[in-house]
Amino acid sequence: MDNFIMKASSKWKIERLVYIALIPISYWFIFIFLQNFSDTNFLIIAFSNDFNKLLISFFYYFFHPYKNTIN
Repeated sequence: MDNFIMKASSKWKIERLVYIALIPISYWFIFIFLQNFSDTNFLIIAFSNDFNKLLISFFYYFFHPYKNTIN
């Protein structure tokens, strides 16, 4: 039982850290989107940088609507 509680608390800590990290990433995503929205090819501009690709894919992974529906 003790081992189960430790695993659960470690999982909770990791999830909390991930959600704390997602706050600035989501603000970054909104900022980049609004900054480039006036351009006609704003998605091409947003994906032109490798760092932007990494952050957008990270953001998409955690907020994909069908992530938890597959068993």
